[in-house]
Amino acid sequence: MHRSIDRIENDLTHLRREMENFSSEAIRLESARTEIEEKNKNIITEIAQVKTQDAKLKDNITEVESSLEQERSASQKTRDQLSELTKRLENYKTHLMELVAKEARYKNIYQNAASKNIP
Repeated sequence: MHRSIDRIENDLTHLRREMENFSSEAIRLESARTEIEEKNKNIITEIAQVKTQDAKLKDNITEVESSLEQERSASQKTRDQLSELTKRLENYKTHLMELVAKEARYKNIYQNAASKNIP
């Protein structure tokens, strides 16, 4: 009987130690859970901030692309105008050369006529 009581007391002591260990483990696990929840909240906040930054960057990219397209359009318009003006300049140069050639012919004709009229 005494043995039985000793065994029960040992079992009881052992069970109390296990209860203390389990209680300590539960406290550590609760602390870890709280810490993980806090980290999770921080990560969610960070994700929201990154999404906001991403949206702002996308808007900025859209604005820059739109501005770039306007610049390209204006540049193309300017190149087209330059091309047209260059063509007109070449036409004017050609016409000027024709006029200079006519003037030279007329001067030549005049000089020939003037030299033949001299007695």
